Amino acid sequence: MTNAESESTAAASGSDSRHLARQATTANGLLLLGAAIMALMPATETWGVSLSVFLSLSLLFSGTTGYCGWLRILPMMPWNATDRRR
Repeated sequence: MTNAESESTAAASGSDSRHLARQATTANGLLLLGAAIMALMPATETWGVSLSVFLSLSLLFSGTTGYCGWLRILPMMPWNATDRRR
């Protein structure tokens, strides 16, 4: 079995929660990095700081409650879609 076949088998069996968690972490990191870069520019400083605070608070909320909105959104994305005809 090739690596691609084993990945598709794992996704089909529903064991792709690590994959979705990795995508959620990556999305949060990229958004926070973008907000930090915005905070460094004088024209977008207020927006950057505000977005950084909002993202930090959402990560704090996610960590304390165990609820992650990304894990509800990411399975609906086309690259995570499974064959629903089965």
